[in-house]
Amino acid sequence: MRVEDIVVGNEVMLLKDIEEVQLAFRPAKGELRKRRVVVYDSSMKHYIGQRGIVLRKDGEGVTQVQYKDSTTYWFPPEALRPSLLTISRFTPFHHFPLSESDLEDAEIGIWRCSHCLRISNQAKDIGKPWICLGGTPFKLCNVCVFSVDSDEARSIFNACEKGNLSLLEELVNLEGKDVNALKPVSTWTPLHYACRHGHLTICEFLLRHGANPDFRDIDGRAPIHLATEFNHSKCALLLMDCGAKYWLMNKWGKDPYILAMERGNEIIARAVQKLRNEKKRLHELEFGVPSDEELYSDEDADDSEVEDETEAVKAQALKNRETSNDNEGKKTGKKKGGLFSRFSRS
Repeated sequence: MRVEDIVVGNEVMLLKDIEEVQLAFRPAKGELRKRRVVVYDSSMKHYIGQRGIVLRKDGEGVTQVQYKDSTTYWFPPEALRPSLLTISRFTPFHHFPLSESDLEDAEIGIWRCSHCLRISNQAKDIGKPWICLGGTPFKLCNVCVFSVDSDEARSIFNACEKGNLSLLEELVNLEGKDVNALKPVSTWTPLHYACRHGHLTICEFLLRHGANPDFRDIDGRAPIHLATEFNHSKCALLLMDCGAKYWLMNKWGKDPYILAMERGNEIIARAVQKLRNEKKRLHELEFGVPSDEELYSDEDADDSEVEDETEAVKAQALKNRETSNDNEGKKTGKKKGGLFSRFSRS
């Protein structure tokens, strides 16, 4: 480790190999007079792999390190390696410093970067993970840890895209972020990103906090279009149970039913057809005349009467979902999604 990289207050670690540590204590020729002599102690081998705090260092870089059990040792800089980038380097998603993993590749196994989502066995430059010291499973690769913008990474759109519920709760509950915020250029809301990537728990959280399930982007796509287009059936069913307008069409003239049929998703197609049949039945009961036409068209998107009912329907659907989950859990001992059981085949 370079002398200039050793900072008082930072964490450092010994080299992984005990022989390398012993070799670092043997100064090269001509260095005895330039640097104070530090002697290797056999008890130092017990602290390999443990992090210690730098208490002080002299002008030649000889460093005093203190461990958790209050034991202190003097080490030459060649025997140390950095545990943190710097004490001020934090993860974009958490207020905690990062530490590079000191495990071997076989011990780490296959892992995924929390920001770029690359997998270690597919990308060779991903390196070892940088671990969040805040007790969370957050990991960054060698590329993201040096280049990621903390302001962008902590946005509500990125939290919904990555499925980071803890960050989303922090942004909404503590920082007061708007769940209906609009992303420039894409004109997507956080609910669009959650439905696009199939994060069901994120969708539930957004809907409970007043997210609009019917807002359409520049291409006329509502969240239910994205959930259907990418075959996220549970998200689409949740939106319909919360009163989402399943008859809306995108700019290509396709509604969720057409998209579901094109992708062979029978679950969403049957759910939409069931809602259509129910609306037709209510129309027949009210007017006494069967309706062969669609009860809703794309022009009904701004119907104030339907808009007034949306919030009440969403709240009731989410409440029913929680009650259904609790009842199923008591019967089977496992928490199951009762909301979607009626759409599955026997």
